[in-house]
Amino acid sequence: MSTFKFRDRSGKGYSYSLTPSPGQPGLPPQGGNYIFATSTAANPIPVFVEETHNLRDAAAMGLARWETAQTVHGATLFYICIEDNQQVRHAEKIALVRAYHPAMNAGSGEEE
Repeated sequence: MSTFKFRDRSGKGYSYSLTPSPGQPGLPPQGGNYIFATSTAANPIPVFVEETHNLRDAAAMGLARWETAQTVHGATLFYICIEDNQQVRHAEKIALVRAYHPAMNAGSGEEE
């Protein structure tokens, strides 16, 4: 599994693992954040950043959102970062939304 370090505006990096699409089995039932991205694994561009208390459940329930990311925004990459602490993952999500301005997060009130 390859990883990519997404960076917030201050330069702090958050390591995410590239995984098969959300519909594939094998995602952990742990809390974490996930990113739908376009471009390449060497230079991904986030189109959606989200947090969840259960990556496996969120991926299964978010297939319609993944389809939108693919068809409307050209997403082909799915990244996860395991983080059980809700406060930490929320702060990370906000930092990445503010850094990348993902199209599917627009209007969420989390970007500046």
